[in-house]
Amino acid sequence: ATGSVKCWHYPTKRCLYTIREQRQTLGLAYHPVLPKFVTVGDDAKLCFYDEETQTLERILQG
Repeated sequence: ATGSVKCWHYPTKRCLYTIREQRQTLGLAYHPVLPKFVTVGDDAKLCFYDEETQTLERILQG
């Protein structure tokens, strides 16, 4: 299965961007201050993204 992360502009109901992952995306958490977020999937990896550039910065595997 593949997964995707979509960022929505809630007031306009517009999708701002989509990040596609080569795994089933199960969860996401935002950094409380920085424009960063992390996803977790069915492969036991944490993928760290920069929201401003929408790029993958780091992968940690457990």
